[in-house]
Amino acid sequence: RDWSSDVCSSDLKRLFSKDILFRQVFLVIADILTVMAASSMALWVRFDFSVAKIDEKYLEYIWAGMVPNVLGVVVIYWFFHLYRSVWKYAGVYELQRILFAGVMATLVQLAGFAIAGFRMPRSYWFLYAGALIAITTFVRFSYRLLRRIKSQMEDKRTGELSRVMIVGAGSAGDALIREIMESQYLHKRI
Repeated sequence: RDWSSDVCSSDLKRLFSKDILFRQVFLVIADILTVMAASSMALWVRFDFSVAKIDEKYLEYIWAGMVPNVLGVVVIYWFFHLYRSVWKYAGVYELQRILFAGVMATLVQLAGFAIAGFRMPRSYWFLYAGALIAITTFVRFSYRLLRRIKSQMEDKRTGELSRVMIVGAGSAGDALIREIMESQYLHKRI
């Protein structure tokens, strides 16, 4: 029996499953909107929260470089596996990848703008990186928050919570508590 063909076909089925593909498309769309929002917010904050104070040339630079910037961010995020993570278990490792990807995307945009001759205020780059990282983190981790809220609402509605006490166990106990609280199948109150 050739086991390698079974493994490859199951990996391909999992890679192209409708659920995973839907999540990836949703995240790409969210990232496109994130780049647009981060670019605009950085200028808005830089010019004292006043759209009227923003010089027209900066807005022109932003919109002229938007398509390459969006494509660069999506490629960099893909390279940093931000479309393949299981976000319901996101933690410090995923946060670290978001941070590195955001810094890398900002540096790539900076280089592209320098090559194109677009001069932006120095503070724009720090504000852009901060906004890009913050919005990306919010979008990715909001999945966990929404899932937890949904689970808690279902638990209250059913009213079938049995009480559980966990003694000791250190980090294993912490992982067990987290799993019980986030599981849609377990209806327990710690």
